[in-house]
Amino acid sequence: MKVAILGGGLMGRLIALAFNDLKAELTLFEKKTLDHKGNTASIAAAMLAPESESVHMPTELLPMADRAIERWSDILKQLGIPHALHRQGSLIICHPQDKHELTDFIQRIPRQNKSHPLNEQTLYEMEPGLAKGLEGCLVTGEGHLDNDVFLERTTQWLYEHVHVFEKAEVVQTFQNRVHWLEVSGQAKQSAFDWIIDCRGIGAKVEYQSLRGVRGEIIRIRAPHVNLIRPVRLLHPRYPLYIVPKPDHRFVIGATEIETESQAPITVRSVLELLSAAYSVSDGFAEAQVEAMQVGLRPAFSDHRPKVSVHEQVIRVNGLYRHGFLLGPAIAESVFKVIQNPIESIEGGYVEHLA
Repeated sequence: MKVAILGGGLMGRLIALAFNDLKAELTLFEKKTLDHKGNTASIAAAMLAPESESVHMPTELLPMADRAIERWSDILKQLGIPHALHRQGSLIICHPQDKHELTDFIQRIPRQNKSHPLNEQTLYEMEPGLAKGLEGCLVTGEGHLDNDVFLERTTQWLYEHVHVFEKAEVVQTFQNRVHWLEVSGQAKQSAFDWIIDCRGIGAKVEYQSLRGVRGEIIRIRAPHVNLIRPVRLLHPRYPLYIVPKPDHRFVIGATEIETESQAPITVRSVLELLSAAYSVSDGFAEAQVEAMQVGLRPAFSDHRPKVSVHEQVIRVNGLYRHGFLLGPAIAESVFKVIQNPIESIEGGYVEHLA
C-alpha cells in the first residue's frame, strides 16, 4: 500500500507515526522544510489541558482528549523521548481583585472533580516561583509537552522511515480513480492508494468555511524563574498562559484574534503579555526575550476538527487550538478509516463524502 501525506506539521507527523506498524510505503510532502520554525506546531505552547481549554472546545470532545493524552505517553516512548511529557496538572491563578474570574472559571469546568482550590500558602508551596498574594486552583490530569524536543526527534524519525520531499508544493490530480500528485509543477511519477491531506491553513482552497485564527506568543528565558506546571492567569482584559520549557525557557501567550494577518506581533500584545507575566513572578523582570512569533490556527465555525473521506482521499483540518490535545486520537481515527474504509468513526467529526 502506498500512502501520501501532505503536510509535515504536527498532524502529518502523528499520522506517519500511527502508520508505523502498518506495512505501507509512506511518502510525505512538505511545502517548506521539516525544521521550519514558523509552523504552527513549533509556535504552539503544546498544552494538554482539556478542562482548562473547555471554554474553547465542545465538551463531547473530552473523551477524545483523554485518549489522546494517554497516547502521548506511548508515542514519546516510541520515539525514545518519554521525558518530553509532563503531567503535574495545570495551575489556574488570579490576583485577589479578580477572584470572581476564578469562581466563574471553576464553575464552568465540565468535570468538577478535576479542580482543587488552593489558598495563597498552598499555591506558593506548590510553585515557589510565583508571586505571593495569588489565589488559584490545581486542575489534575493535565500537562504539557516539550514540543521542540518532539519536533526535532520526529524530523529525524521521518528522514529515517518515510520518503520525504521538502519544498514541495502539491496539487492533486486524478486519473481513473488512481491518485497522482503534481509537485511544484512537475508530475510525481507514482500513484498512491491513499492521500492524506494535513496541510492546515495551507489547504484553505479545499474548504470555503476554513479560516485562520491569529495567535501571538513570546518566548523568553528566565534563569530566576522556576515553574514546573503551565500557569493560566485569569484577568478580565488580558488572560494569559505561561508554559515552562527546558532550561528556564517559557512560552507566554493567550491572544486570539479573528484575522488571518501574519504581520509581526503588536505593541499592545507585547505590553499586555509581558506586564501580566511580570505580575505573576517578578523573576521575569530580568528575562531575555528570545522570540516573538505569530501563527494562524486553522478553524471551522464550530471549532471542531473534521476528517473528510472521499475516494481514497482523507482530509484532516480545523484543529484550532487543540492540535496537541486531540492530534493522537485523530491520527488513530485516520488509521482506522484506512483499515476499515466503509465503517463510520465514533465522535461525529468524520464525514464520509459520496
